Amino acid sequence: MGLGSVISSALEAVRTETESLRVTVTHEAWLSQNALGVPSYDVPVPRSALVQEGRKQVQTLDGRVLTVKATLTFFPATESEAPMEYLPEGETAAPPVFGLRDRITLPSGLTGTLVEAPSTLINPATSAPYLRTLWLV
Repeated sequence: MGLGSVISSALEAVRTETESLRVTVTHEAWLSQNALGVPSYDVPVPRSALVQEGRKQVQTLDGRVLTVKATLTFFPATESEAPMEYLPEGETAAPPVFGLRDRITLPSGLTGTLVEAPSTLINPATSAPYLRTLWLV
């Protein structure tokens, strides 16, 4: 069993054990903005995530200091969460992809700008992160 298989197995155990802790967040993909800068978004999509609300300051690799309002962790979709017809043939599911201008709304109503948290492990079988962690700033 290779390291990738070990990590995948461990994450599947974490997925199972944290199911009751995950909440449904609303994801709206950014489409465009008008001449006044008002954004428009695609239809809302519910997504399951581990959410930890609470303000903290982090320093990015480029030296910026961000105030994080919440940390969101997304697992790869299961067949019931993302039907297989949405996946290229022969590929396994990967965590959802987000644009940094997309809008996420938490059950508490909290929303903000998205920043991808650094240090994500990449699954060599899918070339996608094992988990996707975002900061709401």
